[in-house]
Amino acid sequence: MSFFGSNVACVRKTIAHALRSIGEAPAEVVLLTDEPFNKDLYHVGIRMVAVPGFFTTKAKFKARALEYFRITERLGPDDWTLHLDEETLVDRATVDACRDFIAHEHDFQIGQGLVFYNGCNYWIKSLLAVADVARVADDLGKLYLQNFVIHVPYWGLRGSFLLINGAAENTIGWESDNLTEDYDFSWKVTLLP
Repeated sequence: MSFFGSNVACVRKTIAHALRSIGEAPAEVVLLTDEPFNKDLYHVGIRMVAVPGFFTTKAKFKARALEYFRITERLGPDDWTLHLDEETLVDRATVDACRDFIAHEHDFQIGQGLVFYNGCNYWIKSLLAVADVARVADDLGKLYLQNFVIHVPYWGLRGSFLLINGAAENTIGWESDNLTEDYDFSWKVTLLP
């Protein structure tokens, strides 16, 4: 799992959830950032990868960091990366669903999960919780239709909670000057054999 983000409290919570969730799974949690690490994150117990300033691409921001990670990790066809933003919490069911997808889904090299921005402490901020429920329902309808019915990413994909096979990620890459790198990536996925 690779995380991207700079909200320190949220990053710490997400890492703690991820470490508890992977259990005995052959997985690693990696924090990826295009900024220097906040000193509060030095002792979270995971590998941290910072994109060096000299690494240049057409891609900016998150896409630049993902491209650096892709290149330096030397991902292969047996590798899968679950890309998450800092606010995306995972649990044991998430890890099990990813393992199931990897083991049994042979027609697709990419999977998309639903992101709940209000993933913990539901209803503390009622307006935000209701707005998130509406957004998730909209995502569910769009993502289900495009991913399971028509198999064309008309609405793109979310850059978080994105499970990608290493060979597919290497074929496509994140080198894009498109500011909506996840949308650009989703269309390139349709060109894979």
